[in-house]
Amino acid sequence: MALEEMLRFFGLLSPIVVFIVILLIGIVADLVVIRSVKRLTLKTRSKADDILIDAVKKIVVFVSLLLALYFAVNATYLSAKFPDKVLRFYNTGILAGVILSLAWVSAEVINYAIDSYVQQFPEEIPTGILKAIVRIVVLVVAFLMALESGGISITPILTALGVGGLAVALALQDSLSNLFAGLNVIMSRQIRKGDYVKLENGEEGFVEEMTWRNTLIRTIANNIVIVPNSKLASSILVNYDLIEKPRGVPVPMGVAYGSDLDFVERVTLEVAREVQREITLAVAERKLEEYRERVATVKEGERQRLEEEMRAFERLAEELANWEPILRYREFGDSSINFVVVLKAISADAVFLMRHEFIKRVKRRYDEEGIEIPFPQRDVWFRNWPKS
Repeated sequence: MALEEMLRFFGLLSPIVVFIVILLIGIVADLVVIRSVKRLTLKTRSKADDILIDAVKKIVVFVSLLLALYFAVNATYLSAKFPDKVLRFYNTGILAGVILSLAWVSAEVINYAIDSYVQQFPEEIPTGILKAIVRIVVLVVAFLMALESGGISITPILTALGVGGLAVALALQDSLSNLFAGLNVIMSRQIRKGDYVKLENGEEGFVEEMTWRNTLIRTIANNIVIVPNSKLASSILVNYDLIEKPRGVPVPMGVAYGSDLDFVERVTLEVAREVQREITLAVAERKLEEYRERVATVKEGERQRLEEEMRAFERLAEELANWEPILRYREFGDSSINFVVVLKAISADAVFLMRHEFIKRVKRRYDEEGIEIPFPQRDVWFRNWPKS
């Protein structure tokens, strides 16, 4: 009699035992197996296995908990205690949790593939919008698959989603317009993070960030201009970084009619060469320091690519430092003989610094050499002025 009572007691505890055993297996797998595999993947050159293991590690304990709940009921006497509808609903919820967890891992892998694809381009491409959409789509599809696998018809849900989606689209048409405009801008790669752009309304600056709704542009005065993506996609703007680097820096100028033009050309080009070399080397050194900091923090494969970029940038900097500026006279103006001086900047931020330094130094040198930069003036002659 005592043995029967003991067996009955252990039978009553079987759901708890099954739950604890399966959960402990998941915890051991997380603490031992996954960590061991993680140490192995860190030795490989590929980053894909690291992403996969990190994603799996985040769901191991959660999936173990779901499986423990499933078998604690379905593998014991508790399955007979629940009505069929309640048990089916219970199992469907657990199945949905497992499928959504696996879908989340799949979304992480897909997003890593997106990042790997865009890394082959030399410029930085924001992928936050695209990755968010991928994650939402994968999770929604997984949820519908879970419901269908649990015996719940998703046809009414799809119908409701269609009608509700239409209502939501009408209510959120501005937000959706910004979303798809942002995707269009990103995929066309006509505007990229870090580009220097000038908007149709005259605002200009560096593209700081591109979100699903707005694009943030940092001006030279370090202010942030928030532009809706739909406005950005439909407006006329100038992207100075779409042209091949380095970029020309034209500086229009003018001197008095009485000036010796050969002397003006010689003096101006001396200043231009000085500015060209000093500013190029200063900006290049700052950029190379950023490269060195990045090289010290990335993996081997990425480090090799950055080192190649750094060497190419060093060669470009040396070439530009010795580049010969151009001076060309253009026209006889109303008050001056006008000409343009063309320098070359190694990056967008060097454009303003180079123009700034050149104007300061050439003005100081003109003052020293006695070269006149005239004010606007006009000589008026009276033909029939009465004699006094």
